[in-house]
Amino acid sequence: MYSKFFTLFLFFPFLVFAQDAKIDIPRVNKLQYMYQFFYLPFSVEFREGRTVNDILPYIRTSDAEPPRLLKPLELQTLDKEWAKLRDPYKKKSLLLSTQVPVGQSTVITQRLVSHHITLTRGAFDTLSIPEKIQVTEMLKKKPPEVQSAFKQIRFLKSFLSPLQEERFNFFVFSPSWCESSREYRVLFESYLKNFPNLGFNLHSVVIEDPKEEIFDGRIIKDL
Repeated sequence: MYSKFFTLFLFFPFLVFAQDAKIDIPRVNKLQYMYQFFYLPFSVEFREGRTVNDILPYIRTSDAEPPRLLKPLELQTLDKEWAKLRDPYKKKSLLLSTQVPVGQSTVITQRLVSHHITLTRGAFDTLSIPEKIQVTEMLKKKPPEVQSAFKQIRFLKSFLSPLQEERFNFFVFSPSWCESSREYRVLFESYLKNFPNLGFNLHSVVIEDPKEEIFDGRIIKDL
C-alpha cells in the first residue's frame, strides 16, 4: 500500500536557477529508481510499465539475448537471498541503534548525521522574524516554481552546519512508522561504509508521525 511506503531522497546542493528563468525539470519515476537502488547489488533492470506505478523487473541472461522479464518466483527467491545478506547490515547500523530525541540532531560520524523532526517543521523555522518577513516579501514576486525550489533548498540547508555546506549532502526523509524506509537507511549507510567518500554526507531525517498524517502535513509542501 502506498500509504505505508514513503521515502524521499534529496540532494543538496542540487538545483541552480536564474532569477527569472523558467525551470524545466524532466519527469523522473521515483518509484522506479527506488527499486533500482534497492536491488543495486544485482543485475536487475527495472522498467516502467503501462503506468508510472507499474515497475517491471528485467534480467539479462546472455549477451546474445535481450533482457527478459523476471518471473515472480525468481524475484521471490532473490528477495529471500537478499534478506539474508542484509541482516548483518541491520545489526551493525548506527542509524538504527542511535536514539535521537525529537527536535534534535546527532552527528554519529564525520559523514553520518541523524535528525529527528516534528511533522510541523517548516523551511523558515530557523530564521529570525525579520528574516522571515524579508524572505516572504522577496518570494511574493517570484513564480511558484521558484518559490518551491527556494523553500526546498532553505529547508535542506537548515539541517547543515557551515562546514557541511561545503560537501555533497544526501538526505533520506521518512516518517517514523515506515518500516520500508528503515531498509533504505540501512542500505545507504552500508554502501557509505563500504565505499567511503570524504566529500559525501548522509543525513537520515526521521519525521515523527504517530498518527500517519504526513501526506496532509505542511512538511510535504516544503519538500
